[in-house]
Parts: sequence; C-alpha cells; structure tokens
Amino acid sequence: HIRLPSYLSLDLKGKVMPNALCYADMDGDGSDEILVGTMDGRFMILKPEQSHLRIVREWATFRTVSVVLAISNHQGLADILALSVEGRGYKVETFAPNERPFLSFDCEYGVTCAAVSGLKSTDQNYSMHQLVVGTQSGVIALYTLKTTLNANRPMASNFFPHNASSASSHHPTDVQLVGRVVHAAGITSLSCLPDPEPAAQVCQPTNQTEQTQTRAR
Repeated sequence: HIRLPSYLSLDLKGKVMPNALCYADMDGDGSDEILVGTMDGRFMILKPEQSHLRIVREWATFRTVSVVLAISNHQGLADILALSVEGRGYKVETFAPNERPFLSFDCEYGVTCAAVSGLKSTDQNYSMHQLVVGTQSGVIALYTLKTTLNANRPMASNFFPHNASSASSHHPTDVQLVGRVVHAAGITSLSCLPDPEPAAQVCQPTNQTEQTQTRAR
C-alpha cells in the first residue's frame, strides 16, 4: 500500500493522461511506489517520503506517454511498461540504467488504455505475458511478451542504484502481435482475463458502461 501523509505534491512540469498513472511495489519494501508518465515524453518512479514525493528514476521517450503499467517479473517485483500515443512502447526492467529504456517496440497508434497479465509458460527459461491495448479509434490489439530469463540480473537488495552502470544486465524480450479487432467507438479502459485463453474485457464510452469479451486471433 502507499502510505501518504494528508497531502503530498510534486510539480512534474508536464500533463498526465488518465491511464498514465499506477502504483506497484518496485523495490520489495512492502510499500508501493508511484509510476507516472507525462505528455512531454517522460515516465518515472516516484517514492512517497515523509514530506514530499521523490523522483527515484526517470526516463525520456520524446513521445506522448499515454499509458504506464507495472508488469510482474520472475523475482516477484515489477518492471515498467510505458506506451505512447505515437505508437511506441517501452519496457524497462527494474534495474535498467537511467539513460534509456532497454526495449522499444511498435504498438498501435493512439493508445488510450492497456492491461497486462501473466501467461503460463512450459519452459522455465522464459516468462510470458499478454498485453492488450485499446486506442481512441476503437482498435483492440493483443500482444505476447516473451522474456528470456538468465542468471545475470542483479538481486533486489540493491534496487534504485546510485551508479546506473552497475545495473546494466537485462533480459531480452520478444514482442509479438497476436491479433487485432476494431470496435465502433474509442476504447477508454480494458482488463485482461487470465489463462487458459487470452482475452480482454473492454469498456467503451457509452451512457451505460458496456463490457464485451474480445479474443484477438
């Protein structure tokens, strides 16, 4: 949980879109950090402290960040997914250097919302996730993220390192488009259904919230 005093604030010097804000325990201390992306192309980790919010890590994409998500990793912590309106996605591992995201990949243009969940993998050398994105034009696209695991990743005891060069290890991730469908209206929110079959619960902007189950094949 995030433990906050009655009021904390931080001037990010950039507007934040509705789905570019979430929280997760990034360092394993039992308290959640805040993940936020801005319309001026940055996404970052904020840590609540007694009297203020501290920017712990920050990355620049030079694109409009519209969605920020926490994605579970095999250490029981979280990595970061950031998606942009301009059709680029970024995956940053817990111990990625400050300068640049480790993985940049193509995604749908005009992303407004997204959801991610784990998939069962029969091979212990890989971890699998499904990523579902929705766009302002009504496109729903389903991706799989296949991450190669190895022994080079630093352990969680040295999270948020002061020397970024000490955290240069990473795991390659392969992003594949599984399929896409088009709805009649823009997508404002969605969520992933768990195994055994990848699917998405979709909410569209109607007078009465409409939920439909969509499988992208």
